[in-house]
Amino acid sequence: MIDKYAEAMEPLDKTDALSQVVAGKSFVDIGGLWGTKGEMVTRMMKAGAKSATMADMQDENSPLWPAFDKHCEQMGVSGYGKKIVNICAPDAPQQLGKFDVVHCTGVMYHVPDVLQFLGNLTAVTGEYLFLGSSTLPPRIKNAEGMLETAPDQAVFIPNLTQRTRRIIVAYYEEIYGRMDAPFNAGGLTNDAPFFDAEGRPNFGPWWWLFTGGFMMRALSAHGFDIVAHGPNPMRFGYLMLARRR
Repeated sequence: MIDKYAEAMEPLDKTDALSQVVAGKSFVDIGGLWGTKGEMVTRMMKAGAKSATMADMQDENSPLWPAFDKHCEQMGVSGYGKKIVNICAPDAPQQLGKFDVVHCTGVMYHVPDVLQFLGNLTAVTGEYLFLGSSTLPPRIKNAEGMLETAPDQAVFIPNLTQRTRRIIVAYYEEIYGRMDAPFNAGGLTNDAPFFDAEGRPNFGPWWWLFTGGFMMRALSAHGFDIVAHGPNPMRFGYLMLARRR
């Protein structure tokens, strides 16, 4: 039997995938403020979105907001919206509202409560959801050993054994080495605290790692069909465009 959630080999270009569905629709980029490197607001405005909003948990005094405004000005884009919201908060759907097309990449592995995150993310999605995360392949084999992760499993980083940690770090170091970049991941390569002094979870460390198959099945369980999927161009994460059934 063919597994419809089997991971693809061909990388998925998120700009191309989203540009095919965003024209005339409302769009929100959730968690894309950091460094403005992967933001999609300017690209989707240029692709014909009816409206585009940046939503992020950074407070109003964060220098990232004016940096984003400057970036949009440099890109020749204006008329976009901005909302301060933590997508993992219980009332996030009420704060944010609903959008036709939702983009959220680089966030999922940083959130302690994945179910709350996915529930809120799908609640604000009217039609299309583009989701991406750093992931693990179903099977890793390197000098540190072998690790198999089934599509019905997730790796909880705070609980990692030293052996599993070494295998995962070696896997990512090899990929980042091909990009001539160091691999630094809070909670994985260093002792970044998972909780603050008051016992509240931090969103900086890596909390989880999953396979692309796990993510596709999770979206299916939330009532979405996978339209397109594939690894990111650097091949250290997995991307997918899903449509509400």
